[in-house]
Amino acid sequence: TSPANYRRFVLNSWEDTDTADKVIPYETIRKAIKRDLRDYEGDLVVISCDPAEHGDDKSVIYVLKGLKVIDCKVTEKKELMETAGNIMALWHEHHADYIAIDDIGVGAGVRSRLREIMGVDNQSCIVPINTGRMAIDKVRFGRLRDEIWWNAAQLFKDGYVSIPQDDTLVEDLAAFTYSLNSKGQVLVERKKKIKELLGRSP
Repeated sequence: TSPANYRRFVLNSWEDTDTADKVIPYETIRKAIKRDLRDYEGDLVVISCDPAEHGDDKSVIYVLKGLKVIDCKVTEKKELMETAGNIMALWHEHHADYIAIDDIGVGAGVRSRLREIMGVDNQSCIVPINTGRMAIDKVRFGRLRDEIWWNAAQLFKDGYVSIPQDDTLVEDLAAFTYSLNSKGQVLVERKKKIKELLGRSP
C-alpha cells in the first residue's frame, strides 16, 4: 500500500525521496563517514558531552576540530565525577577551546564540577546547552533543540561534516524525523519516541 515502504524495506532503498520526513537522511549521513575535510589552523577544538549516570543511557563525549570528529569516549554506568574527569583528560590532551555540555538533568552537575575545577579564568570555555529553551530563530523553530538539529542537517547536506565509522551513531542520527506545526515551525521528534523506536536512548 506504500511504494516508499516497499522500496525501503523490500528493495532496501534509502533514497532521500523515500525518507522525506527524516531530519538527516540516511544516505547523507553515510557520505559524512570518514569524509576527508581540510584542516584549518584556526579551527576551534570543541568537546561536546551528553552525560548519563545510571540505567541504559551512556555518557558520550566527542572531540571536534572544526566539524570533524577527532576523538570519542563512550562510557556506561559511571559516576558523574568520572565523566567530569574524562572531559578534563580530553581537554588537556586536545587543548580544547570550548566544552559544550548538555545542561539538562544530570549534565548540570557535571557542568558545575567542571566550573569548579577549571576556575574563574576558564569559565567562558564552558558552554551549557539547554535544548528546551526558546529558539534563536523564533519564526522557524519553537525550541533550540529543533533549531540545532535543523542547522546540523544543513551542515551534513552541504558536505561540511566528518564522522567516524560508528554504526550506533549513524543509527541514532538517521532515526530522527520532523514535522511542521500550524505556524510552520519545524518540530523534531521527541527523544522519548526515538528511544521507543531504537529500544535505547539515542
